[in-house]
Amino acid sequence: MPIHVSLDYTVPFQVGDEVFTSYPAGNGEFVGGPASYPSFKGTISSVKLMFALGPTNSCTITESIDNKELTVEKVVYTVVPSHPSHQSAFMVECGATSDSDTKLFSTEAELLAYQEAKP
Repeated sequence: MPIHVSLDYTVPFQVGDEVFTSYPAGNGEFVGGPASYPSFKGTISSVKLMFALGPTNSCTITESIDNKELTVEKVVYTVVPSHPSHQSAFMVECGATSDSDTKLFSTEAELLAYQEAKP
């Protein structure tokens, strides 16, 4: 008898989306090239879902069941910089819960407002 494995999770950004973040992750400016930048703009090249599967990182089923629900623990985005071009691609790890610290933003204005609101 088949087991239905379900995942009900919406990833906020997808491959090809342009995003803004602080770099390195967290608040503050980074220095690169001729000037300091308050934010970092890039394009998402990959999205990796990390599941809460325990230390073995596997899902073992030891009893007869019809459904198994998987839980996303975090999402890891690979971001390719738009500017400055001498920066390498980097990863941004985001928690999957609503109370996780926001690290990626759709616009630079959203990122700057978030940085200003944080103590």
